Amino acid sequence: MKLDKVAARLRPRTGWEAADLGTRLALHWWLPVYGSTAAVVIPVAVLAFLLFPGNIFAAFFVVWWLKPVYDRPPLYIISRALFGEIPTVKQALKPGNYLNGRTLGSLFTRFFDPARSFNLPVTELEGLRGSAASARRRTLGSAGEGSGIGITLVFPLLEATIATGCIFLIMLMDPYFAPFSSSDTGEHLLAYYFENYWVFVAWYVFYVLSVIFIEPVYVAAGFTQYIGRRTYLEAWDIEIAFRRLAQRLAKPAGHGKNTVLLLLLCAGLGGGLLPSTTQAASTKPREQLTAAQSKATIQRIMKTPEFKTTIEVKKVSSSGRMFDGRFSGVGDLMATLMQLLMWAILIAVIAYAAFYFSRLASLAGRRQVRRKKNTSPTNTLFGLDIRPDSLPDDIAATARTLWANGARTEAVSLLYRGALANLVNQDGLELADSATEGDCMRVVAAHASEAKSRYFSSLATNWQATAYAHRPPAAERFDELCSHWPRIFGSRQP
Repeated sequence: MKLDKVAARLRPRTGWEAADLGTRLALHWWLPVYGSTAAVVIPVAVLAFLLFPGNIFAAFFVVWWLKPVYDRPPLYIISRALFGEIPTVKQALKPGNYLNGRTLGSLFTRFFDPARSFNLPVTELEGLRGSAASARRRTLGSAGEGSGIGITLVFPLLEATIATGCIFLIMLMDPYFAPFSSSDTGEHLLAYYFENYWVFVAWYVFYVLSVIFIEPVYVAAGFTQYIGRRTYLEAWDIEIAFRRLAQRLAKPAGHGKNTVLLLLLCAGLGGGLLPSTTQAASTKPREQLTAAQSKATIQRIMKTPEFKTTIEVKKVSSSGRMFDGRFSGVGDLMATLMQLLMWAILIAVIAYAAFYFSRLASLAGRRQVRRKKNTSPTNTLFGLDIRPDSLPDDIAATARTLWANGARTEAVSLLYRGALANLVNQDGLELADSATEGDCMRVVAAHASEAKSRYFSSLATNWQATAYAHRPPAAERFDELCSHWPRIFGSRQP
């Protein structure tokens, strides 16, 4: 490291102050940092989306799991730019700089490290592995890992918040969008997923963009925390100060005034400090002691009263508790417990996702809908009464009469109610009370004949336009619906 060319002022900083410095560095070199990150994240996201068509959650998992791969290009750039060498995006994307033998291990062993970005330079920049890397992490993390854990918790939440906030903003702008209910069954959720698939795709896109924007800042914050910890342990700030002082003293005297003052100072004080000729002549060469003699001298000095006084110093924290070394391993214990907890959460999430999607797949694969035992047919759907005794004997003729009298909404509603009553009571289709028009069309398309499915889809579309947009069908279109109704469902009520 070229400490004399460092681009920022190195001094002991708190963990969050160091993280703020990392944010400033990532934004200062934003072009290579974000360019290299986008060049890695975007191909991964596109490939994951193409590999899992129709399953946006699997694509999301791939993008999330490969985060350690995205961390290396921005770390490569910032770690060198801080010390005077700014790499290009092409240099950062060389396979050896971010794809190596340590990358695979980072996807498993170190992925759930609660201070991943803080410890990343130990393996990537110092090149340590195994027990040496563990010892190095313990040395650095004894007092600096807390804030590293903090940014690991904060930044992923920030990514999810940005993506979710953007998609909710878009959803609020769509007046026809209806979020799913917590009481929906698995079959309804699956139908909702495919009907509003664009929502999940948009969320995926926003999440990928948030990863591109946030992940380099997370890496930079962890790196500057690592630099701050090394500055404290190795006194880099003092070393840099001495180097600059040495450089100033090594320069030839370029100002005559300074040279004259230096000579006058030596002339005025030098005579009193230098020994006389007689003293210099009588001084004998210093005696060289052997190792045994040095040890005996040290022991004799240590027995003097000055070295027998013992002073006990206790460090009291702001909370009033005294740390006398008994809690030195608490940080390591908490880190280990956090890592085990995150592994357990991941296993539970994967197991639940496997069960959930297998359940949805079994529901989606059903080709026959069975009526629930010991339950009565549905009487109302989205406020429409579909009981047989609430319908006239000749539904199509009654609808024509209503239309002729100007009650167009009631006429279309009667045709639609009659169709629903026929599907539920004669065909035995199971429609939940909370089903929407779209749910009904999907169930009919899956389990009714092709002719009935086409007619019901057309009728439901006209009903939606009439009920919600107040746009009844044209007279010719309504006459077609009435003419085809008896052929599809029969001339009488179900």
